[in-house]
Amino acid sequence: MYIFPKNRKSYYILFGCILIAGLFFWGIDENARYVAAPIIVASGGSILFFLRLTEFRKAFPLGDLGVISVLALLCYTIIPPIQYLLSDMTYAESHARQLFFLKPSAHEIGAFTWWYVLYLLSFLISYLLFLPNHEKPIKIPCQPENRLVLALLILFCVFSSFLMIVSSSLGLETAPTYGSESMYIVYEALSSLPLILRQAYGLIVSNGMILIVQISLLLVLFLKWKNKVYRYILFLWLFLLFITNILFMGNRTTFILIFMASILMYNQFVKPLNLIKALALALFLLCIFFMIGIMRGGIDLAENLQNLKTNAESDLLSFNQANEFQVLFGGNYDLLWMKEAGRLQDAPSQLICYDLVMLVPQQFLPFEKINVQTWYLNQSTCPSYFMFNPISQAIIGFGWVELVLRGCLLGFMLAKLRGWYVKHSASFWVTLVYFYITIISYYAIRGTAIYVLLASTLYRFIPLYVLVWVMTGCRRRVSAHCTVALPSVSN
Repeated sequence: MYIFPKNRKSYYILFGCILIAGLFFWGIDENARYVAAPIIVASGGSILFFLRLTEFRKAFPLGDLGVISVLALLCYTIIPPIQYLLSDMTYAESHARQLFFLKPSAHEIGAFTWWYVLYLLSFLISYLLFLPNHEKPIKIPCQPENRLVLALLILFCVFSSFLMIVSSSLGLETAPTYGSESMYIVYEALSSLPLILRQAYGLIVSNGMILIVQISLLLVLFLKWKNKVYRYILFLWLFLLFITNILFMGNRTTFILIFMASILMYNQFVKPLNLIKALALALFLLCIFFMIGIMRGGIDLAENLQNLKTNAESDLLSFNQANEFQVLFGGNYDLLWMKEAGRLQDAPSQLICYDLVMLVPQQFLPFEKINVQTWYLNQSTCPSYFMFNPISQAIIGFGWVELVLRGCLLGFMLAKLRGWYVKHSASFWVTLVYFYITIISYYAIRGTAIYVLLASTLYRFIPLYVLVWVMTGCRRRVSAHCTVALPSVSN
């Protein structure tokens, strides 16, 4: 596929964006320009990407895997420097601990943001280049048989029970705040589990099998949308999910992912959403994500509401508060600072080939896998919560060259996945894995992207697929109106 749009209207939009960006850039001082430049380039590249796909699909491509990935990359790229600009280009104690301690200048923040921009641009260019020039119309999957739905419900109950047993036995907090003492308590408690239980917990809970089962049930409800009973079940589920997360500050990541999957499935199977509605829903989810992050930390709803009120009254609600985006940015900036200070010369070789090493179960390795969080805490002079991602890998490894290669490889893999989905969209299971990878595609920047993509497929989706296939009698039903009703190994 071509990278640049062909439609004249797209170039008018681009010209307008460039004009606005130029006026903004001209109106700010020199120090702010160092920070604003990568923000403008990242936003411009993303707009170009959206325009090209919109032109190709003749509608805003909300359900496209690449669009969701670029939106995630853009948020993690521009939100931290925007916070820095809105905070008068200083870091306070309420910000990410590393940034407050190191106190980088505007020039340093701008220079480091270019790492994110380079990764973003490498990804989106590669994704566009490897998309097929023509796409077949996407088909609606057949509705699964009742025995498949029953198997999924049983698995959801089993996985939920496992989570409750582990959490209650270890006294785990369901939604610890980043960098808080409770986060380290949860981390240490899970580390104390036997290896096999730790592995099972990671496969089931951490955006794993339990999330896939929830998405599969969501897909079943949307495929039965015309039946109002199933619509009521869907609305009740989403309402209870929202209420329980507000009242008990549950896992906000799962909460956001389920709502995001609902929006994407509504757009795909019920009614396409236009650009205005899509942007409004995206902004709403982002605000909810921030709000829950600011609220949590209290022992009950009253304390959580007080946290929200206190931050609102002290003008901390919008940009003077550490959040996931800034925590990841701060950890990587600290890592770069340590490398430039010559403190990472003895970095373990495992970190360079992390994606490959982590794919091999510990039982089959002759050495102990490195714990990245523990390693970072021992290296840093201002340790806090750390997320190991492609930026981290490039800093430890081969710098900008590695970053470009990682972005291009991920763009290639996701473009091929999109093409495979379009070709086999009538399959319930192909549709399920596509939506699953789509909603966890934020790991393109939040985590080690290649490893997460491969591990999610090999160790989460495929074992679940086989398990359901066995539970449903290892049978397949094919009719003139349905490509797949029950899972089959041949699919």
